[in-house]
Amino acid sequence: MTDGKGLVPKSDVADTVHTVVKAAFSAIPVIGGPAAELFAFVIAPPLQKRQHVWMEELAERVEKLEKKTGITAESLRDSPAFIDAVLTATQAAIRTSNEEKRDALRNAIVNSVLSNAPPPEEQQLYLSIVDALSPWHLRLLYLFKDPVAWFERKGLQFPQVSTGSLEVVVQGAYPEARQIDLRSVWRDLNARGLLNTQDIGMSMTGNGLRAQRTTPLGTGVVDFTMNQLGDEAG
Repeated sequence: MTDGKGLVPKSDVADTVHTVVKAAFSAIPVIGGPAAELFAFVIAPPLQKRQHVWMEELAERVEKLEKKTGITAESLRDSPAFIDAVLTATQAAIRTSNEEKRDALRNAIVNSVLSNAPPPEEQQLYLSIVDALSPWHLRLLYLFKDPVAWFERKGLQFPQVSTGSLEVVVQGAYPEARQIDLRSVWRDLNARGLLNTQDIGMSMTGNGLRAQRTTPLGTGVVDFTMNQLGDEAG
């Protein structure tokens, strides 16, 4: 199997991904009238580039899945959950240039066909949540599902304080967070039912700083959008 230019060999699995992604992009409404010229000359070129990059990176991720699990193109074509995930995640991916969000969406597509995948309706819920969140929302979710494990994965030392606020944990993980309105981001996550603590500025013990803060819904979003293949990507 080759790509559209007939140059790069593609597996049947990658070809399946390309076909579904093209279908997702084709679902973008056609613009008419004066806006059509703006779309053709200003929006379309970077959109096409974004489509190509997304398609290629997603195909690479799914090919890694094929090598690790033995998944076949036929099983993907026969998986409504996978097709739904590709279509939904692709529509979300074209709305952002942020690589963290796009990586989360790619991971979700791969995870949609794993044996521990949540039911399709939950998958769609998680994807809609990711689509609505900013990168900082996602960073806080990933961090506070298991703060200690997050620091260990990154090779960082957890803040050595006896008392403090959760802001200390965030700033230890992301020094640039001092420039962000973390309280607004945190309140939004709490209001969406993704975090179980209302105030990030609340003072607590060292053990409290290490505790999980994601709700079952927030944990579901994290698990579904994190790399579960154990490779370097994602």
